[in-house]
Amino acid sequence: MAQIVDDFVLLEKIMEEFRNENSRFPIDGPTAKILEDLYLDLNVKGLPKMIAEQSRQLNNISGISYSPQQQMNYNINKYSEDGLLSEKEKAVMLEASKIIFKKPDLPLLPYEIAFNDLDQTSYLISELIGMNYKIPHVSNASISDDLNNGYSFFVGPEKYNYSQLHFYLRYAFCAKKIDFDKIDTIVEIGSGSGRAVELIKRMHPHITFHLFDLGPQLYVANRYLNAVMPDDCAEFGISHETKKKIHFHCHHEIEDFKPSGKVLNWNTLVFCILEKSTAKTYFDILKSFSDWIYISEPMTTNLASKVYNMNSQILQKDYEEFLCSTHELISQQVDRKPLGNIKMWDGVNQMLWFKDG
Repeated sequence: MAQIVDDFVLLEKIMEEFRNENSRFPIDGPTAKILEDLYLDLNVKGLPKMIAEQSRQLNNISGISYSPQQQMNYNINKYSEDGLLSEKEKAVMLEASKIIFKKPDLPLLPYEIAFNDLDQTSYLISELIGMNYKIPHVSNASISDDLNNGYSFFVGPEKYNYSQLHFYLRYAFCAKKIDFDKIDTIVEIGSGSGRAVELIKRMHPHITFHLFDLGPQLYVANRYLNAVMPDDCAEFGISHETKKKIHFHCHHEIEDFKPSGKVLNWNTLVFCILEKSTAKTYFDILKSFSDWIYISEPMTTNLASKVYNMNSQILQKDYEEFLCSTHELISQQVDRKPLGNIKMWDGVNQMLWFKDG
C-alpha cells in the first residue's frame, strides 16, 4: 500500500542545498515567508499530519484537494473581506453552502443540478476533450485510492479530484500540438507537489523528468512521488542523469543544467510570483535547451504584482520579448478548469512555444 512517509534527514539535506543562495535567482515577493512557514510546519507536524489537517499551504501547491465546500467558504469570506458581499449576504451564503453539500444528491442548484452532478460533469468534460484530441484516456488522471488526497469522488472504480482533472486538460492543450512519444525530457520549474509529473509519467513512462523547485516544496514533491511511483524516482542529490527517472533539484541548479534529447519545459503559475528580471534569467537558460516551452500564467493585468507586493509582473508582451528570438508561439488559449476558467488575476492563459529552426 502506498504511503507518504516523512524523511527529515532528506528535508534538511534539501534545505541545506536550497540555502546555498545564488544571487541570479532571488526569492521574490512574500515567497520567503511562505516557504519558512511551510518548512516549520513540515518539521513540527510532518507531511502526513498536514495532509490530514487539509493544510492550505499544501492546497496551494496541489498537495491536497480542498473540498468544494471548503473552497466555496474560503471564497465567500474573501469576497466579504474585499467588500463584494455584505455581512448579511455572507451569512446567507455560508448557511446555504452547508445545505448544498449536506444533501449532494438534491437538485438545489440552478438548472436542476445537484452538487454530485458537478463532480460527474467535470469528469465527462475531461473525457470528451481527451477523446476529441485522441490522447490517452482521462482514467490516467485518476488518483491513488491508498493516499489521503483531500476531497475526491469516484467514477466507476476510479477515484478523481478536480485538481488532477485540471492537470489533464493542461496536458491535453499541449498534446494537441506535441507528440509526447517524441519527447525525451521534461523540465519543470516550480513543480509544486508533482501531480503533473505523475499524470504525464503514467502515460509516457519513457520520459525523463527534472523538477526544479524551492526547498520545502521540492521536499513535498519528493515524498509524494516516492509514495505513488517509487521505482521511478531518482535519489535527491545525485550528479548524473538516469534515463526514465524523476530527478529532484533545488531551483538555482538550473544555471548549470544541460538536459538531453528533445525537451519540453513545463511551467504553471510560477513566473507570476517572480520579478520580471528574475523570470528573464530563467528564460534565458530555458530557451537555450527547450524544444517546446509550455506556460500557464496570468498575462493581462498587474493584479498579481499588487497581491504579492512586487515591482513588476510579467505580461504576455514580456513572454513574447523573452522568447521570440528563438521560439515561435504555436498555440494559445485560456487555461480552463473542467467547469470554468481560473478566476484569480482576471484569468490565466496558456501558451505553447516551439523552437524555431
